[in-house]
Amino acid sequence: MDSATIYVPSNGYAYIDSSTLHSRIVGTVPAGFSVDHINWQKADNRRDNLRIATMSEQNSNRAERVDKKPPPPELISLGIHRLPRRLRWDSGECKFVVDLPNTQISGTKSTQVSMVNRFRDCLLKLIAMLEEEEGSHGDVIDTRITLADEYNQLVQAAHLAAPDVFPDGPYADIETMCGELMYCRSCLGKLPALLHGERLHGFLNVASGILELPQINCIAIVKLTNDGQRRIILFDDVFRDTVIRLPACDISGSSPVMVATKALKDQFPQMVSETDVAAKKKFQLKDLVWMNWLGRIKPDDHTLVPLNYQQYDLRGENLVALPGASKEHKSPEGIPSVPESVNIGMRFWPRGMSLATTAGRSKTSPWVLYVRGPDRRNSFSCSPATVADVFRDKVLPLLAKLIPEFEESNALYQRLLATWVSAIEMKGSELSIST
Repeated sequence: MDSATIYVPSNGYAYIDSSTLHSRIVGTVPAGFSVDHINWQKADNRRDNLRIATMSEQNSNRAERVDKKPPPPELISLGIHRLPRRLRWDSGECKFVVDLPNTQISGTKSTQVSMVNRFRDCLLKLIAMLEEEEGSHGDVIDTRITLADEYNQLVQAAHLAAPDVFPDGPYADIETMCGELMYCRSCLGKLPALLHGERLHGFLNVASGILELPQINCIAIVKLTNDGQRRIILFDDVFRDTVIRLPACDISGSSPVMVATKALKDQFPQMVSETDVAAKKKFQLKDLVWMNWLGRIKPDDHTLVPLNYQQYDLRGENLVALPGASKEHKSPEGIPSVPESVNIGMRFWPRGMSLATTAGRSKTSPWVLYVRGPDRRNSFSCSPATVADVFRDKVLPLLAKLIPEFEESNALYQRLLATWVSAIEMKGSELSIST
């Protein structure tokens, strides 16, 4: 190696006779493994800085992508010139977003929350998630910092000894070597103290506190979605005091969820399931209602299903635990209302069935009534003129056969759906909006 020429192409690695210098130093590398520069410096080929690692181990030691967009001016003025990795600023929505593997946490865009506190809210959530990861990578991070610091000292010493030969740098960025948890904590330390009365996120509840619905023995909280739509969450009124203390909820999806921070996991340990990967990142609000407020048990192989299909209706009598995954119990979109021109003695199509007005192959029977069975979907062709008769003569007998105590369960379903519709149809000042 003494007489060999070392050259460095554009990829940054040192080579000797078409072989990388680090592979020459380490020697034979088993199949499925490669050589990892622990401190991320390709020019640092000291043996202590090289390890034989799997691709998974290398990925865990790599610097994650930094959002190239500068932080908002309010953060730059506090000395925060880059956002933590996994946290980005969505300038279009005026909110911060935490990007984690297989999940995304959106911060508030409420104008009632300062820019600093919008950042603080997402930063605290990111810190909580990173603290759980720290244990598995802590030793590597400590070694990385030590090796990076030694590398910087060597680069500086070489430059001071022979400035014409060795340039002053580049140096390892120790701040990035420290891992994102330490950097996040550093950012948190630069933020001013949270003042009394300041909030980290928008109102969860309506401005007056909670919307009272005494006619149906319920309470509701109201949120405004990103597209400006009103979205309500219904609860039994006996949980009024508990609802007031709820953490912020994410209402961007089909069902309201909360970020599964360490504090929430400690507060609700029964919500943590080793078999449910999604539950390690987010809690379904309906699961919290079921297991903690109602004190009911949900087996790991069951999922909670709203009887009236409405995922934001969290009244106790509307929730039922059914075997299978959530994808096996998908809810239809919207309200399954029976057309006003059709008289079947019910306001809504019974649970387990639907109407398609364009699925029929016959011009005389363009409509199709579908009934979901345990093994297959049953279909009954009809027309606007015959739909009521087909429903009475064919669909109802089948539903009675498939669903135990169909009349009682359908009466409950119809009532739950009707009261849900009455809640979302409330207008004017009664239905205040929180953002």
